[in-house]
Amino acid sequence: MSSKVWPFLKKNFLPLGLVTAATVAMVYPPPGREVQKHMVEVNGNDYKLVSSCLIFLIFLSSGFTLKTDDIMKAAKNYVAVGYGFVAILLITPTLGFGIMKLPFKPKAFASGLSVFCAVPTTLSSGVALVTQGGGNAALALLLTVGTNLLGILTVPFAVKLVLDSEEDFDFDALSLLIKLAITILAPLILGKLLRHSHQALGKFAKEKKQKFSMANSLCLVLIVWQTLSKAQPEVIDQSAGDLLLLVAGGIGIHIAFLVFNFISVSLLRVEQPEYRALLLCTSQKTLPIAVTVINFLPEPYEGYHGLLVVPCVVSHLVQILIDSVIVSRWMGGVESGMGKGGRKRSSDRKSKRSDSRMNLVGLVETASSLKEQKIDPMQTSFDGRVGVKAPLPQDHPLRDKVSTEFRDRETSRVENGGTKPVEIQIELVDILREDKGDGE
Repeated sequence: MSSKVWPFLKKNFLPLGLVTAATVAMVYPPPGREVQKHMVEVNGNDYKLVSSCLIFLIFLSSGFTLKTDDIMKAAKNYVAVGYGFVAILLITPTLGFGIMKLPFKPKAFASGLSVFCAVPTTLSSGVALVTQGGGNAALALLLTVGTNLLGILTVPFAVKLVLDSEEDFDFDALSLLIKLAITILAPLILGKLLRHSHQALGKFAKEKKQKFSMANSLCLVLIVWQTLSKAQPEVIDQSAGDLLLLVAGGIGIHIAFLVFNFISVSLLRVEQPEYRALLLCTSQKTLPIAVTVINFLPEPYEGYHGLLVVPCVVSHLVQILIDSVIVSRWMGGVESGMGKGGRKRSSDRKSKRSDSRMNLVGLVETASSLKEQKIDPMQTSFDGRVGVKAPLPQDHPLRDKVSTEFRDRETSRVENGGTKPVEIQIELVDILREDKGDGE
């Protein structure tokens, strides 16, 4: 049983952790409140001590495990990259203006959903889902890294514009930008520098990436736990109908993002891997930055931050659930016609596999026929030189014809643990000639 349970727990650590944190916070909030109340002042700015430290650790770890070797290749796809940045940082945040007009009770639920719309794409789950669904992982990583860095500049002003549209919400966007730079950008850069400071550290980061990811999730769970603990009285006062409306709002927002991006990306006519990366990354929002922004907003009344966090957690869980279903359908081979020529490529692949089987049969028949008739394979009636890739036995006479370069490359591969048989491209003409020389 443990062999099945543990992989499930690792895969779903964050959503399970968020549900557990919310449950504990609602049932027994005093420990979380005690942790939340400690403050520290730096350069005239107040920071929640434990939350700020956890946020710092999240982005330090993210920078330390960030592998960006393939990002430059993905950057050459200007259309996909350009749309991704615009959709994530400029288009999707505008939905917040409409959300602020919806009749959520309390009003903080609408504000929380609007903050969630304003932040960049997910830090880890988006790339993981894109990779799992056969999308362009390098493009997903580029959009993740790029929008989360640039989002430090855009999010404070987007949040202020949206919240001020319906509430008299007085806060300094520039001050928020500075706080985000200190708690997100600085540790992200520091972690990246640490990774490249020594080869052993880079190797360690690569080997332990999954554990670092789980540690990040744990830090985020702890932040949500203490924030909701403080807001426990206000949360439990809400009616079941208001909470159900909030869940419906989270579902509606993500579906709206998916539909809009589905139409827009389809018009771009990009290839299917890029299509999948764009669809998921432009439709998701990151919970860590949303929680970070909320923790730095002014709190007009006790528990306000907790009420803002609730819709963010709900929306995060909803988007993971919906996108996991989408990825499962992609992995199941459902022909949805998504992307440029999706069905055509699938049909072409099936046709090529069928043609390959037919060509192999034809190759054998041709070889047998030529041998039986003792026809010179170089005569004009023979249509071209047919190649076949096959294992070459150690004692085969043609083995001596293998180039020195190939032998050196193969020897190196074997010494490094390779176990595959030696394979070379043998021309059918050569095989026939060899057989002819043996008296066939």
